Amino acid sequence: MSGYNYKKDLLAEIGRAARSYGVFAVVAVALLFAVSCGKEEPWVEPIEKAYKLYSKQRYEESIRSGEYGLKLEEAALGEYPELAGTYYILALSNKALGNYAEAESLNKRALKLLEKGSGKDSLRLWTIKTIHNLAVLYVEQGRFDEAIPLQKKALEMFENLKNQDELLLMAYRRDLLSSYYGAGYLAEAEAYGEHLLTIAEEGFNDAPFPTAKLVVTLNDLSFIYGETGRYVEAETHFKRSLDITKKKLSSEPEILTEIFLGLFEVYDASGDRAKADLALKRVLEIMPKSPLSEHSGIQFYRKNRFRAYYDAGNLDRASLIARRALKVAEKSYEKDKGAAASLVKALNNSPLLYTVRKKREYKKAESILKRSLSIAEGDLGPDHLAVAETLTLLSRIYHAQNRGSDTELLIKRSLEIRGKL
Repeated sequence: MSGYNYKKDLLAEIGRAARSYGVFAVVAVALLFAVSCGKEEPWVEPIEKAYKLYSKQRYEESIRSGEYGLKLEEAALGEYPELAGTYYILALSNKALGNYAEAESLNKRALKLLEKGSGKDSLRLWTIKTIHNLAVLYVEQGRFDEAIPLQKKALEMFENLKNQDELLLMAYRRDLLSSYYGAGYLAEAEAYGEHLLTIAEEGFNDAPFPTAKLVVTLNDLSFIYGETGRYVEAETHFKRSLDITKKKLSSEPEILTEIFLGLFEVYDASGDRAKADLALKRVLEIMPKSPLSEHSGIQFYRKNRFRAYYDAGNLDRASLIARRALKVAEKSYEKDKGAAASLVKALNNSPLLYTVRKKREYKKAESILKRSLSIAEGDLGPDHLAVAETLTLLSRIYHAQNRGSDTELLIKRSLEIRGKL
């Protein structure tokens, strides 16, 4: 048990890989490709700079630096497979800016280059990751029917590798599960989730990774059962997960937070208000010790449930899910003002904004973002990055209402704050 960091080695890694694989790890690959060519090469510095700018969320500058590095690489070396690493950086920054068409093109160009070196063992894994990265891009746009075949292909190729990374294998499987779920293929999601549970059960022993793997798989399937109305099964699996966590994982706070949030959702959906309130109380007791990761299962599945209803035009159901997610952040902030950053993020990322924008209820969207801005400025400071991000979001609402001068002022202030960081 000692020396095994669940949060770092399993929860954070699985979450990062499953939900946004490539955000940092793939950029690191790009740098590895570049550095392997020689530190003295002129394109290495702008590529490293592109990564640093990306990590600071300065995406437009990252693109400029990455494109400059790419130009130097192409001039010196032509189109060689390892050039795909630079495309990763450019694709990620474009995706972050919402330039999905350009990000898709860059990923496809990376795949085309990697196909030229498909005989190299060193590039086989990165071909798999590129396919998966393109699938992630489709998932973020709600294009699940295009993502699922790519995820299956990447998973099949990965399962045929001789030396498999168990964490990444688990991440790819969970990603496919989430796409079934997000696409509304709940029967397929249930069947695949039960298949993954069988795999986890067969490999279960007292070692840390198999134990944590079983807990995560139980939680995933419980979320799906909760959505399909199988509340008894969902509660049973969550409680089994809770028992294992307490006995085998030293009551890991982040896992406990996720389980009690899941139970809160199940009880709230089934109308058991007393149990829902008790579960939420436990969440608030644990959360200050271990704030829930944005990549944790509960957050991701809630997001996908929202998207499925939103894409189907069921805005009332989508709004209900969004409000339930926001309720947890609100309660946490009421208890501890130190949770301001989490609430600002929850408000800014709340799917509720999408529903009011689609309904053209701009005043409601403006109200949400103004409240977020007030909390960010008051609790985090006027020059905090969260303030700049909120200003940018609010400027889009103003722009949609043709409020040109207001839009310009907010963008200008946002850029000034970013320039100080």
